[in-house]
This record gives sequence, structure tokens and C-alpha cells, in this order.
Amino acid sequence: MPKLECVVESKDILGEGVIWHPGEQKLYWCDNLKSNIQRYDPATGEHEVWDMPEEVGCIVFRENGEGIAAAMKSGFAFIHDLDGPEIEYIVDPEPGMDGNRMNDGKCDRAGRFWCGSMDAGLAEPTASLYRLDPDLTCHKMDDGIICSNGIAWSPDDKVMFFSDSKGEALYNYDFDIDSGAIANRRVFLDTND
Repeated sequence: MPKLECVVESKDILGEGVIWHPGEQKLYWCDNLKSNIQRYDPATGEHEVWDMPEEVGCIVFRENGEGIAAAMKSGFAFIHDLDGPEIEYIVDPEPGMDGNRMNDGKCDRAGRFWCGSMDAGLAEPTASLYRLDPDLTCHKMDDGIICSNGIAWSPDDKVMFFSDSKGEALYNYDFDIDSGAIANRRVFLDTND
């Protein structure tokens, strides 16, 4: 049986959005409820924490080392410098919806940043799924969600997977890598039981 080893005692409240930076060879993640971004260097054991002004659901790395794109409480943003932090807000896809926050997300292979929101009370289907394109236009792709999580794509880029943790379902969509369109949402796995 494999032996598990704790490499960072980060004491997160809600640690998520783990992403590996291939250039730096370091691991990043967020603590959504502590409103921070963290980095771990497996070569040195160094663990760094940067406090943010609001909740951070997930991050992705921008092309050519231009910093981080983040999904934050008030929407999509670029983080140019973690130490400041220096944040450039791009778009709030849910203005006036104070009971929601951005949650889990990832980039597809065409560089589009997909992220879903969540109802902070984990009860109402007020959340949606969004796509931020490289030209910084934001598109609402689906709605009626309670807690967005687990975005992934099939190796052939024909299927997108997406889960609603509190809706207790994992969905499939037909996915078009060229246009970024999704269609034909269907339940892949029901977790009600």
C-alpha cells in the first residue's frame, strides 16, 4: 500500500484549485475562505502564502509568464504581482449577486478560462458556468447550478465534464474546441445516493 506523506501543513479552511506551474516546477492552490493564494516548492520545501482582498476560487497561468488569471468573489481578474497584490479586474459576470462567488475553473486547450460560480449558502441554484475568452469577452454558458466544480475535457476535446457538487450530479456536454460551444447537457453520474 502506498504511503501518504504530508508535505505542507497549510491548515486550509477550503483549499482547492491545485495547479502545477511547469516552468517554475512549483505547486499553487487557493484557500477560498481564507482569501489567499499559496505556492509550494517541492525542491526546497518552501511554502509561501499571499493574502488577497477577497475570496479566490481558482487560478490559471497566463501565456508567456504574464502572471495569473483568477476567478475571485467579484469576478475574473489578472494578478500581475502576488506581493502587492497588484490586481486588474476584468469582468464581474454576476453583478449584484452578493450571495454567489466564483468557484472552480480551468483553461481549455484553446486558452479559454472556464469557471463556475456557487451559491455561498450551498442551497439555491443561482450559480452559472462562464467562459472567459482570450479577447476578454465573458459568456454565460449554463445556469441553474448550486456549486460548480470539476471542469475537465476528454482527450479528443469532444466532451466537457462539469459537476454540481450540491446538485449531486456530474454532467457531460458536447464540446467544440474550435468555437468553445457546449451543447446537449446530460447526467453522466448521479450522486444522490
